[in-house]
Amino acid sequence: AEPYRAFDPAGGWRTAISVEYGNAIESDSHGTSSYLLDAELMRSSVLFRRDLTPRAFAEFELSAVGTYAGFADGFFVWYHRLIHFTQPERAARPENTFAYQFALPDGTTITRMPSALSLGDARATLGLRHGESLQSALSLTLPTATGGYGRGVPSLSTVHTVHIELSSRVFYEGTVGVGFTPRHGDLSAYQRTLFASGSTGFGFRLWGSQSVFGSFFYHSPDYHGT
Repeated sequence: AEPYRAFDPAGGWRTAISVEYGNAIESDSHGTSSYLLDAELMRSSVLFRRDLTPRAFAEFELSAVGTYAGFADGFFVWYHRLIHFTQPERAARPENTFAYQFALPDGTTITRMPSALSLGDARATLGLRHGESLQSALSLTLPTATGGYGRGVPSLSTVHTVHIELSSRVFYEGTVGVGFTPRHGDLSAYQRTLFASGSTGFGFRLWGSQSVFGSFFYHSPDYHGT
């Protein structure tokens, strides 16, 4: 989802830094097929943005990623007990032990290992504002990842955003997008190449450029026949 980028009359380059860290577990099986993910995942990125004209802007994003056995399983077990939430997938697994493995209907079994800090895929974006409410963005990702958890091929996508000011503090944003990624790697037989996405949500400005927001996001499936 590409947020609406308001024109910056001050000009020059703007920089945004983000750090994301999550604890994830998923365990599914159906017949001879199975999927297990138990990991802690990190993504940190730096984004450079510059207005080319009052209507057009460019962005370039670099990221670092990592997948780990982690350290937070015990905290989540305690927290789930505190709120009386049952998570059998977590209870069945040893704490802070990495797993990423799946078996597919054709008998293919794939196991992947954790990855230390490594380079992620780079992204270049060209955006165009259609007034103060509409925006289009075209993005190209480059296969610069070094740790085995990247696309492995370039990908192309476009996202269109509507931004509506409801009051001086409340705003609405919605997006629709489509993308194309060529097949690559050991899951080529199951990969889709065309994708669609959509989002809708509201934001509330706290001060300056700081806001809190909530949104609903949809993305079409990555795979078929699994």
